[in-house]
Amino acid sequence: MLTPSFQLRLADRIYGPQVAALVLRRVRLPATDRLDARLPAAADVSAAPGDPVTLDLDGGEGSETVFTGRIALIRRRFDAIEVVARGGADRLARARPVLALSGLTAGEAIRRLADAASVEAGEVAPGPTLAIYAADGRSTALAEVARLAAFTGAVAFLDGEGRLVVPDPARPVTPIALRYGREILEAEATEGDDSDPAPVVTGEGGDPGGEQARWIIADFNRGSPPPADAPRVALPEIRTRDDARAAATAIADAVRARARSVRLTTFLIPALAPGKRLTIAEMPGGVPISRAVVLQVQHSISAGGIALTRLWGTGFEAGGGLPGGFP
Repeated sequence: MLTPSFQLRLADRIYGPQVAALVLRRVRLPATDRLDARLPAAADVSAAPGDPVTLDLDGGEGSETVFTGRIALIRRRFDAIEVVARGGADRLARARPVLALSGLTAGEAIRRLADAASVEAGEVAPGPTLAIYAADGRSTALAEVARLAAFTGAVAFLDGEGRLVVPDPARPVTPIALRYGREILEAEATEGDDSDPAPVVTGEGGDPGGEQARWIIADFNRGSPPPADAPRVALPEIRTRDDARAAATAIADAVRARARSVRLTTFLIPALAPGKRLTIAEMPGGVPISRAVVLQVQHSISAGGIALTRLWGTGFEAGGGLPGGFP
């Protein structure tokens, strides 16, 4: 039987078993991560809002840093001290950058947005080349990062070290293997309607490397009109038809993903995080899931020492159809 444990650092102090309960929510952007910790009222907590926070979790197979952020608030009551911390996505949500950039990739624009919010960037997929990218301060860096990542269907999130990560969805990765009766305690699969017609993305201008890079082209589809019932999506940053088709595919994939939701409850597994791919084995016939992609995860440790991970994801795999028992 694996024994879970954790280490919570508030400012310069480390807390372990004296913490009564922990709940960590990790999500894809534009949502924000949040850590809630409850300590006894008599605990020595000298940290203050704005101080750094890290959380290491160990499900019994090795410790892993799963959260890095800052204290948002401390609530003191007669029976407990409650600490709420938020990660770098909160800084992205507070920043409203003003940028005027040209001749760069969507990934480079994401890095500039992260830098404007003082958030370190890790792996960021290049994405399409943009002739022009402008941010006028009306939108947050958080919303803009999520929007640019969506051009290729990438999942943007903060990793355990607090870095902004936007991995390339086309890059092969080794999935995490889960099995019913070993890690999985509960499961739910939902299939909804995804029959909406595929969207058509319309950009502006010509090839980013050509003479018409900054022109406004009236007929972006070059004489090949889309079906009359196809919803139009305008993305002015998109400059080539190939990139427009890729963005349209990503939007259609997102609709299908929402219609193929997966919910799992497992023993504490710190490695589960947004964007992770899963293989699922030995599921009962009534819940036919064999693969999934994680979109949101919640790690919790209760006062009784019960340590669980709950995840919300999709059984739809972009570019690969509907895996795992979904028709």
